[in-house]
Amino acid sequence: MPEPLLQQPKQQEDEADVGEIVRVETSLVTVAATVTDSKGRYVSNLRQEDFRITENGVEQKIAHFEPVEKPFTVALLLDTSGSTAFRLEDIQKAALAFIDQLSPDDRVMVVAFNDRVRLLIEPTSDREALRKAINLKPSDTGSFLYDVVEYVLKEQLSRIQGRKAIVLFTDGVDNVSAGATHASNIRAIEQAEVLVYPIQFDTFTVKEEVKAIGDFTGSVDIKRTKIYPPGFTAQHYQRADAYLHDVAKRSGTRFYHAGDLKKLSEAFELIAQDLRRQYSLGYYPQTPAQPGQRRQLNVSVAKRGLTVRARGSYTAASRN
Repeated sequence: MPEPLLQQPKQQEDEADVGEIVRVETSLVTVAATVTDSKGRYVSNLRQEDFRITENGVEQKIAHFEPVEKPFTVALLLDTSGSTAFRLEDIQKAALAFIDQLSPDDRVMVVAFNDRVRLLIEPTSDREALRKAINLKPSDTGSFLYDVVEYVLKEQLSRIQGRKAIVLFTDGVDNVSAGATHASNIRAIEQAEVLVYPIQFDTFTVKEEVKAIGDFTGSVDIKRTKIYPPGFTAQHYQRADAYLHDVAKRSGTRFYHAGDLKKLSEAFELIAQDLRRQYSLGYYPQTPAQPGQRRQLNVSVAKRGLTVRARGSYTAASRN
């Protein structure tokens, strides 16, 4: 794990008080669920009795239910490593636009990472403070992607109660993490009550070569070649793509690919909508899971024609 905080931001006046960030460990399992109709529209008028949860095929009694429109704490993780340097202006613009998409009561923390991790601002709902904090600096170094995900999950969001999410804004390439791995990130996500939304943006360029086919029809053949940043190969990007898709699947969210600023803004808008329209469900397992044990989950609704998106499993956290 890297030495994460070289400089702490100033304490915000509207930060959570101690009573808000003390976490009480219980055996309650919570699941965030998004429900849409056959046309993809969010459904926000459901009640607790409309939902059904099974764990390893056994139906569970729902003990906790919160409807949509509840505040979130969102950790915005911004990749400023060498491979992203030429996209830094787009990253900053999209991050600022994302903050404007959130509800006034939502709190945001911002973390920038390359070969070190900078906590730019603690969780706050002060939009002006957030805008000032998003001051990204270019880097020609590597990416602590895996390490920063575990740092935020275990050291930051674990102290905070309520609904929590990470928006991970990166190309997905990691080449310097010291302690964490793809596999350990997935375990941490399955143990945490945190949604992780990956947004992948391209940091390679595409070179096009146009050649006439030669059959006198005017047809041409276009050859596209990907040009990767110095020190990176196709294999780095294949691993990055697999990692980000896996993160979304295990967290019960969606994977977003954004090739330009317009698509980046659209992805942030969709995530903000998703966060505002989620149900929070909780239950006490009939048979408590042992630390490290993985359980399969299924969330459904009784009404026909509706689709539920939620994580499909969890791993019981170790008890300290």
